[in-house]
Amino acid sequence: MFQAATGHLRHMTTRTSYIRSVWVLPSSPLPASYHSSAHTNITPAMSTVVFPWPRPDKTRANYTLTRVDDLTAQDSLVIRDPVLMQNNRTIFIQEIHKAVFRATLHRGNKRVADVVCKFTYGKRTLERLRHEAAIYRDQLKDLQGKIVPKLYGLYEGEMDDEELSGCLITQYCGKPRTQCHSVGRRGNQSTSSVLLALLKIHKAGVQHGDFFEDNVVYTPKGHPRIVDFGGAEAHTCDWTMQSVFHSQDPHPTDFPACKELDNNWNELAVWTPRDIMYLHIVRPLEYAESAEKLASLAPETMNPNEALSLAECAIDEFYKQWDARNRERYIYLGRGP
Repeated sequence: MFQAATGHLRHMTTRTSYIRSVWVLPSSPLPASYHSSAHTNITPAMSTVVFPWPRPDKTRANYTLTRVDDLTAQDSLVIRDPVLMQNNRTIFIQEIHKAVFRATLHRGNKRVADVVCKFTYGKRTLERLRHEAAIYRDQLKDLQGKIVPKLYGLYEGEMDDEELSGCLITQYCGKPRTQCHSVGRRGNQSTSSVLLALLKIHKAGVQHGDFFEDNVVYTPKGHPRIVDFGGAEAHTCDWTMQSVFHSQDPHPTDFPACKELDNNWNELAVWTPRDIMYLHIVRPLEYAESAEKLASLAPETMNPNEALSLAECAIDEFYKQWDARNRERYIYLGRGP
């Protein structure tokens, strides 16, 4: 339960009544004392974290959240110096559906780690956060701190208006790939490490479900970490194809089906496109060898000069987008921007 520093929250008569009201991740082990506490006031110790929520007047309201993904954990943690990652404005608690803070995690006076605190407000959005915590705890357990961030727990409680909220605390691993200009110096080597990370996640039985380049962050030593598993799902992957940089995107019938990895490879610009858009129709890229060849696909009723002009525009736009796409991703032919 959140306990506001201002004392506006109501107090529960026993910890047992609260434990029975919180959501518990599937297969979370329950202490033996929990099962025997139905008719007593004996309750298990639980981990808590104090979060200082920033207010518009630059003061902070301290809330205490209780860990719900691991009821055997016994710890008292404190979040310090939270900074909103989406923008610089202060938000009211009632405004949030999802707010992400960068902060430091402390145990007493000892600094534990740099962390990311992902808040959700309300039961609907909380379900997604609970799902993400379960993915980290179960399928991605062996990849924590290596391929994905380390999990420090899911904490829940009530807000000032008694609305249930949650906070997922994970390791802060670094800046997103799109903000790391040094990635360009490593080119294909950097992208290969991301592809290997994605393959290991699939091998662990998880597909990301919402992958784009901002979900790749880099540690200070340049190692990639994949983040944000709120849309992840269980997955059995049969991918066996080798990745050859800047070869043409293979046809879906040429390899075992894994739509997500195919999309990931395209998102990271591993493969070059196999199609070009001309006259609102997808055409094989081989026709883009020249404007005359592409214009040969125009209807016979179209003016030849107009068909040729539109073909030239289509080819120019194609290469303009492809060049810009690779420059944004810092891996264009293995060179920097």
